[in-house]
This record gives sequence, C-alpha cells and structure tokens, in this order.
Amino acid sequence: ITADAVTTANVIDITADGLTSGAALNITSTSTSTTAGSIVKIASTGNRGHDSNAVVGLEIDFDSTAGTATRAFKLNSAQTTGIVAEIFASTTTGAVLDIGCGSLTTGVGLNIISSFGIPYNIFSWQIR
Repeated sequence: ITADAVTTANVIDITADGLTSGAALNITSTSTSTTAGSIVKIASTGNRGHDSNAVVGLEIDFDSTAGTATRAFKLNSAQTTGIVAEIFASTTTGAVLDIGCGSLTTGVGLNIISSFGIPYNIFSWQIR
C-alpha cells in the first residue's frame, strides 16, 4: 500500500462493529527462524516532534468502562529467558514512563507481582 499523497484521511480503516469473540486484525506467524526481525513494526522516521501537538507512534483508545477482566493492553510472553518488554528512550528532559491514574479510588497505580511469593530481585536499579 502506497499512500504518499494522503494527508488527513485514514489509509486503512477497519470497522468490525459486530465483533463478539474474534479480532478485527489477526496477524500470525509460525516461523522458527532465529534471524532478527519483527512480526509487527511501526516506524516513523521523520522528525515529527512538537512542543504543543502530541504526535503519537501507537495510540490505543479503548472505551470500555467496566469489567475487572477487561484490558486495554495485554502482553503475554512464553519466553523463559531474555527481556519480555523493553523501553529505550534518548530522552534528556521529561519522563520516559508516565503513569497517570487520577481517577483511581481503590487499588494501586502500579502492581508488580513475583511468582516467588516473596519479592526477589523485582527491582534492579542501575545508573550508567
């Protein structure tokens, strides 16, 4: 798909209003190749940074308001070694991770659980 002339419209628009247990977009790979690669890659290589306009690389706007089993984002990995999630930023001012939960009345803003029962090396701080 090449849509270099599109400036304000959506290049791809998927509507799945009748969805019950399926997915609007399902991407599957059974490859066993160990060469570097990605299943999904989102790259914005142009300098789009702006001080007053929020330019976002990936936005999830999930409007479900109830349900304790509901998740806006879920990462499930079966890998047993390595790093499951990585955030790398060249940020010199501001915040690398910003968690806002101003409407929270019960519960916690960040919950980290270890399967060992007793916290064992849950946090590792390094300043380089």
